[in-house]
Amino acid sequence: MTRTQAQEPETSSDEQGTLVIDIPFGSSSQAPSIQATPNIFEGLSVPKTTTKIGTWNVRTLYQCEKLAQLLCEFDSYGMDILGTSEMRWTGSNRLVSDGKTILYSGNNSQYTHNVGLILSKEASRALVGWKPVNERIITVRFKSRHAKTTIIQVYAPTKDADEAEKDAFYNLLQDTISDFPNHDIKLLIGDMNAQIDNRRQGWEHVIGPYRLSTQTSDNGECLLLFCSMNNLCIGNTYFTHKNIHKKTWRSPDGITNNEIDYFCISKRWRPALLDVRVYRGADVGSDHHLLLALLRLHLKRKQERQTARPYAVEKLRDQAIAEQYKLKLRNRFQQMQRETSLEDQWMQFKRAVTEIAEGMIGRRRGTQKERWIQDRTWQLIDERKFAKRQRDQAKSPGEKAEAMVKYQLLDPRVKKSCRTDKKELAEHKGAEAQEAAKKCDTKTLYRIVQELTGAKSNSNASIKDKNGKILLSKVSASSYSGGCRAWWIKHCVKSKLDFTADNHSEQIFMLRNIIEQSIEFQRPLLINYIYFKKACCVRTDNGMTDFFNIDSGVRQGCILSPFLFLLVVDFIVRKAMNDAHLGILWKDQRRLTDLDFVDDIALLAETSECLQVTDLQNFHGLIYKQTANIFPKINIKLEEKPFGWTL
Repeated sequence: MTRTQAQEPETSSDEQGTLVIDIPFGSSSQAPSIQATPNIFEGLSVPKTTTKIGTWNVRTLYQCEKLAQLLCEFDSYGMDILGTSEMRWTGSNRLVSDGKTILYSGNNSQYTHNVGLILSKEASRALVGWKPVNERIITVRFKSRHAKTTIIQVYAPTKDADEAEKDAFYNLLQDTISDFPNHDIKLLIGDMNAQIDNRRQGWEHVIGPYRLSTQTSDNGECLLLFCSMNNLCIGNTYFTHKNIHKKTWRSPDGITNNEIDYFCISKRWRPALLDVRVYRGADVGSDHHLLLALLRLHLKRKQERQTARPYAVEKLRDQAIAEQYKLKLRNRFQQMQRETSLEDQWMQFKRAVTEIAEGMIGRRRGTQKERWIQDRTWQLIDERKFAKRQRDQAKSPGEKAEAMVKYQLLDPRVKKSCRTDKKELAEHKGAEAQEAAKKCDTKTLYRIVQELTGAKSNSNASIKDKNGKILLSKVSASSYSGGCRAWWIKHCVKSKLDFTADNHSEQIFMLRNIIEQSIEFQRPLLINYIYFKKACCVRTDNGMTDFFNIDSGVRQGCILSPFLFLLVVDFIVRKAMNDAHLGILWKDQRRLTDLDFVDDIALLAETSECLQVTDLQNFHGLIYKQTANIFPKINIKLEEKPFGWTL
């Protein structure tokens, strides 16, 4: 037996060439190991391969040759992984014995509790990492082909333990299982000291129809609630066996037998569990029996969805085809029966439209990216394909030469026709883009440019300066004058207005557009922010209470409230800023004075004189005066120093 020292990191190699690295953390007695897995290994859970995972309360391994007996039983039953409870070792470490890896987690000073796992050579090669949580919980994670496997071996407090100890155990267990991704194959195994009765009502998604106990203990209720919260199924209850193959614990007097050890698995992977049963032949001098589970992945073949190609509706632009289509459709509608139910009329209408469309215009050929290819080109492509087939299947040199000449004549015609179609597409898109630009339809214009260029926006792309250097921090990004979004949101928006970029994107977009336009046309811009603080009162039987401020956010529950408030605020600001020299010059010689978003208002100006403190105070008075006519209680905050620049 070789034991890895926990004080210093060491590396070792077994006969399979697997590199094992022990990295200590925390105290010197805790050393989780991280194992580098070769690429040639498939992992732990491989389809069509059965994995044997067991759990056993061995009572103690702090006895002479007790570990050797346990490893002998491990080999006898051909197990891949075995979780053990009450090993009664001190500290947390990793050791190798007879080619098997033993991971354990325990108390640093007392020989009590302690949990661990024994791994075969194959399981050791698939090990990704392990963590000794405390003397009752240990976790390991294995590599597999389709989803990583996480095993949590536990030893729960007994029913006589304090409630505080039970709550602390399940709280820590919840924190532990939450650290792993939901797509993992999660296994919770060990001695739960819990009993579950035959009543399944309300727990159908957690337990199966085969239970043994006559009543559910307090620990059993905790286990059911924990499994329900984490989408786990108790595997013992899904398989029918004799009672002797379900009872995991035998009392010292030999009279009482209970099922208190469990094997829980993620609900998504429950079909991978083939069987869970007790094997009473295994013996290490414990009052618990070995609980062994068989696990094998059953992967469902993903069926490809057969999507119907859209109809070639662009053919209806031809006036002759459109008139013929309408004529056939009109004749078909006249033949429809009128005295049928509404559902039958709809089916007749649908059948008439689709059948005529199939016969008249047909389906669109090619993929979405090939929709620009016209019918004449597709016809030439079909002729070239037929000529190629004749060339390849020709039996005589004369037939082959004739087919070769035909193919060589068709090939340049296909290429020329494709170039013509591409050119016509570009001209059509260009005219459509020009029309969208005249109408200021930026959405359509952006879509057309994206379709023509094939460029896709990448929100995760790095920000670079003019020299091509990547800006790695907010400081370097703020120094970049090319318009770093994070900088102006931080200084122009977040520090002033009471909203964020996630839920007020329209307001931020407008502010960004105003700032960028001012920079581009070299126009001065000053922005000052005001907002109405939240205040409310409570309606009682005796009337209204005094108004008080609200520090936290309030959800009124009505989506119409912000729009109504915005209308009132817009009316107030229009009355207060009814002056020709206020605001900034905008489109068609009109001036943009403010930007409102519910109770957040951004005042805009071109000169500092328009936003001096004295004028702001006057503006504050105008706002106060106009608001007092509508709201009985006013609480307005005004920024004393505006943000912006002058030329």
